[in-house]
Amino acid sequence: MESMKAKLVMSKEEVEAFWNDPDCDTTGVKGLVKLLSETLNLCIQNAITKITKKGFTEEAAEHAILRCGPFTPVHYSENNLESNIVECALLSLKSNNKKYNDSADYTFQELNELVDFMVLEMVTTLRDMKPNLSVSEAIWCLLMCDLNVSKASVMERDLQQLGTSAEPETESGSKSEPKNQETIASNVKRPPPQSSKSGKKTVDICTCRNWCAVAKHKRDATLRAKAALLLEKPCKGRRTRKGLKKQVFSLKELSLVNKQSPSSSSSSSSSSSSEQNKNTSLPLKETEEKPKGTPKAEQPKTLDYYLKNIPCDEKGEYVPRDDKDRLRLEAVAQIEVLQKELQRWDDWATSKVMEVTNRLNQHRSEVNMLKAEMKDNEAMDENTAKRRLETTLALNTRNSELNVANSTIVKLKAEQSVIKEEMERERNRSIFEAKRLEEALIKEEEARKKSQSSFGSEKTSLEEELKVLKRQVGQKQRELEKAKCLLSETLIRVANEERETAKVANKAECMKNERERIEALAMAEYEKMKGKAEEEFIKNETENKRIEYEISLLKLEAESKRIAEMYMSMNMNMDSSKGLEGFRNMSKKKKKKKKKKMMMKKKDRECVMCLNEEMTVVFVPCGHEVLCKACNVKHEERMNECPSCRTPIQKRINARFAKS
Repeated sequence: MESMKAKLVMSKEEVEAFWNDPDCDTTGVKGLVKLLSETLNLCIQNAITKITKKGFTEEAAEHAILRCGPFTPVHYSENNLESNIVECALLSLKSNNKKYNDSADYTFQELNELVDFMVLEMVTTLRDMKPNLSVSEAIWCLLMCDLNVSKASVMERDLQQLGTSAEPETESGSKSEPKNQETIASNVKRPPPQSSKSGKKTVDICTCRNWCAVAKHKRDATLRAKAALLLEKPCKGRRTRKGLKKQVFSLKELSLVNKQSPSSSSSSSSSSSSEQNKNTSLPLKETEEKPKGTPKAEQPKTLDYYLKNIPCDEKGEYVPRDDKDRLRLEAVAQIEVLQKELQRWDDWATSKVMEVTNRLNQHRSEVNMLKAEMKDNEAMDENTAKRRLETTLALNTRNSELNVANSTIVKLKAEQSVIKEEMERERNRSIFEAKRLEEALIKEEEARKKSQSSFGSEKTSLEEELKVLKRQVGQKQRELEKAKCLLSETLIRVANEERETAKVANKAECMKNERERIEALAMAEYEKMKGKAEEEFIKNETENKRIEYEISLLKLEAESKRIAEMYMSMNMNMDSSKGLEGFRNMSKKKKKKKKKKMMMKKKDRECVMCLNEEMTVVFVPCGHEVLCKACNVKHEERMNECPSCRTPIQKRINARFAKS
């Protein structure tokens, strides 16, 4: 702000005096300044949107506006500020980004700087034109005149309607008065409404803070429409003046208590301000009208009520007993001042709303007409833009078609020259060929004449040759017919033979299948019988071995008995020599028994084919040992399966066993 203040036309002392003016420090003026800044910012954003619709980027539009600013309507045409911004920015963009506003040598880095500068410049300019205006009145005039300084300077001001002062002045008092005024201004958002004489309906009038909250995202026209609705549609049951005063007094008590704890005071003031801001954004349709049967509202408390517990001295002055009584005395001293200030704010807001309503009623038809004209202009602009776009597209297509046609003409001319050259060459070639054809015709005519002379003799010879050829053709045709008949007979015979062959093949296949089936049945029967025979053989063999073993046991037992008897007889009757012979006989018998056992073992290891030799060949993988070496050779020539389990033999091993 300091850099912008230095750029103004007025002197530095005047700028500092302007910002140090007590009127600029009040809460109402700050709200109006905020509203004016938001309105300017909204105008600039709308202008940027319109510029982007013309085909420029948003950054280019913003830079153009920053270069062309500030936009004070007194320097431009009578259009609104938004139209002036759009025109200046478009001229700057279309003139190779040159600066359009040559009268101002300002350079802004951000839009916020531009907005602050324009607010300061417009308020200062308007106050220079009308020195009797305060800051709040100047801002209000700018808002009423759509930010047009020229219209605001000639705007008439009804002093009788405004009252004594447009803005309450601060009175000199104790040092705590400015703080209390700020507390009241931050907490009290809605002024007391003026009740009618009948007492049935009241009209709620918004202060400038209500305008700040409502106009946060809307233009001045929307503000006027809302003000008209407030007067055309009065709401029922608004708060009474006594109820609002009661709320103000309760807020005073809260501020007095909060003075003892500054930290809690700051938090409570912020929360109360946020709640009040929310209340101002709500629609003005709350009803608090009391029915006939309801009790009357509680009467507001007087100043004596707050001071009744404080003792008085002989002179009638209150004597505080503690800090709380002292704070209450200070607060009561300020209540009358605050009530007067509240009344001034009420009168000021009422006058402003009435002024807005009157102006709105006066200019309503004009506003509607301007809106209709604006819509028509926008529709015409859109149609013009569409037509321009269509014309541009059509022109581009025609240009492209013309370029294609020109290139085609050039190609056709080149092809025409080539074709002319070829035609000339073909004409020369045709003349040369015509001469050669005439020479050939002359030679052909001479040859025809020569051939006619020799035609007679050649004709007779050719007729004879023709007769001979006809006879040969007749013979060949007869031979061909015979060959065709023979071929048909041969084909029939071949077909019959093929059928017979197929029948014989089918019979052979059936016989083969039957034979294979019979062989399979016979093999299965053979295997079954063989298995039974082997089982019987093994059974009989085991039975024979058991019987032989029992016989050998019986024989051995008989021999042992006989030997025992012999020993006994030998001891009793024979001498020692005879006993020796008996012992020898006994040893011979033992040897015979051993031989018999060896024979039995050999019978256990006999070959199943020859039944003579010992089994020495082991089959892999079944592990059976049933054949000798000679029988293995014969078996390998005929079969490749194990005789015991019918497992395919993969390998045959000749085993050797140790002699026992």
